[in-house]
Amino acid sequence: GGSSSSSNYNNEMNDDDLDLPFTKVDLSFHDICYEVTASQTNEKLKLLKNINGVFRAGRMCALMGSSGAGKTTLMDVIALRKTAGTVEGEVRLNGHLQEPTSFRRCSGYVEQFDVQSPQLTVRETVLFSARLRLDRNNEAFQNTPNLVERYVDKIIKMMELNSEEGLLVGSDEEGGLSFEQTKRLSIAVELAASPSIIFLDEPTSGLD
Repeated sequence: GGSSSSSNYNNEMNDDDLDLPFTKVDLSFHDICYEVTASQTNEKLKLLKNINGVFRAGRMCALMGSSGAGKTTLMDVIALRKTAGTVEGEVRLNGHLQEPTSFRRCSGYVEQFDVQSPQLTVRETVLFSARLRLDRNNEAFQNTPNLVERYVDKIIKMMELNSEEGLLVGSDEEGGLSFEQTKRLSIAVELAASPSIIFLDEPTSGLD
């Protein structure tokens, strides 16, 4: 991925080479603390204490640890998704302090057990995400016909969902997509927004 000028977008471009411009960002977090109150005892539990780190643009970073170590908790806090408990500390993009609304516009998050609309097909699901979340004011959209649809085609191919794109998502009980297919679809849904940052919780669990 990377930023490109609008002159790079044209009808002759191979969809495999098609990419959307996005802002490269460094994500940093400083003195992160997270505290919750135990429901039965009212005891204050500090789950995270003085956590610091930097994720550089263009790099993949893995949070590793034993089950229950707090990996998902830390990722939720860094992604500004926690609504319960008390969060302290700072999350910055390229040095700028973040708040949840603006942060979500440039980030994606794939949950470990994500839920998609069972009434939509695979392609409709990815296309809905792209149309809802992409910045249509970007000049690339003005200069290239069907750019969103072509970008969705690329994402579906990249996630190897070509043969399933016309299938209904459905549910496990009704013979819908398998767990593996649903996982790949969830990743595709977030990639369709062309985020500067993407968080993935257990992204390879259940994948072949």
